[in-house]
Amino acid sequence: MALRVLFFAGIREKLGTARCELPFSDETGDVLGLVGRLAREIDPLCEDLLLAENTICAVNREVVSREHSLRDEDEVAFFPPVTGG
Repeated sequence: MALRVLFFAGIREKLGTARCELPFSDETGDVLGLVGRLAREIDPLCEDLLLAENTICAVNREVVSREHSLRDEDEVAFFPPVTGG
């Protein structure tokens, strides 16, 4: 199976894609490992964008830390902070 990764707003624009799928592996056992793999396989810019202090990460629609463990078939989303007014 695979991890489904979604990119929103400015992150999507900078990477030029809204989503990707990666086979699950030991390397993608947590969010940090996933980001490292995305940086190697998709775009080196992933590391700076996805690990930025203000980038929010959600797994299966719940906001999580970068150390959050991943499971096969998880949906992982990265998006900038939401602002309103």
